Amino acid sequence: MYLGPYQTAHYYNPVTNNIMASIENTSDFDFGCTRLEMIRTGNGASAAWDTTAGSKISNKAYKITAANNNAAAPYNLTLYYTKEEINGWAAATGNNVNELKIVKTSGDILAPVSAPVFSSVNSISNYGATFHKAISATFTGFSSFAITKPFSTRQCPAGNIIFGAGVPGSAYQWQVNTGSGYNNIVNNAFYSGVAADTLRLTSPPTLYYGYRYRCAVSTSFGTVYSPEFTLTFGMTWLGIQSKVWENPLNWGCGSLPDANTDVIINGGANFNPEVNSNATIRSLKVSPAANVMVKTGAVLIIKN
Repeated sequence: MYLGPYQTAHYYNPVTNNIMASIENTSDFDFGCTRLEMIRTGNGASAAWDTTAGSKISNKAYKITAANNNAAAPYNLTLYYTKEEINGWAAATGNNVNELKIVKTSGDILAPVSAPVFSSVNSISNYGATFHKAISATFTGFSSFAITKPFSTRQCPAGNIIFGAGVPGSAYQWQVNTGSGYNNIVNNAFYSGVAADTLRLTSPPTLYYGYRYRCAVSTSFGTVYSPEFTLTFGMTWLGIQSKVWENPLNWGCGSLPDANTDVIINGGANFNPEVNSNATIRSLKVSPAANVMVKTGAVLIIKN
């Protein structure tokens, strides 16, 4: 289907005549012939980047290709899912339907090797008499897509973190959403490169857990927003020194988890952890092949 400047293309299933997707070109760029394929169907969820249930993507997935692709040309993508497809994904993942977003990757989303991309501009609405869902988001560059609950790679506390805009432009301004909308960032002890294509975070406090970042990029098509990045902190128990929770050398980050750190205890370590003194963490995920012992007189508080 041809997708010219400021045009909208609607794609229908040739067998059922049900709508599958809509693409609204919001710029004067000419994408030319733009093809949408449904590369997988189904009412459940499948593993992609992570095998945990909560990170699985929808079985139904799409691939979009255009005769002319442009990494800076923005478009609004709407994917249509039936009530059965949405409820099947929610049941398989344990996630709330209101948490889902469109996820994009630059390669094959059925077996991804590049990072997931989430938009900072999203919406969910009902369509049809039986409350099917239309999920919309703004992106640049075509690739493959599905839906999932957004997730991010957990960072080590006190580590250095880099976010890249991934959109070519003439000027950049990084923004942060701490829970009440996006605002511009200024360079300080924690942030540098706020006016460049790469934002650097230097030992950000773990209190920043859940902060979301994006870059406003000035392009020939106007202001285009980069993918959204969510900052989370986590560490894995290694148990190579001893069973002592309070020994930093037993942890993958070389430090102790705090109240804003997600903790993962995998099986196969030399020692399972024992908590000897009061500790607070954000969350705890323990493999069935491992265990955590809290010694008498100690308290382990799990906030989430």
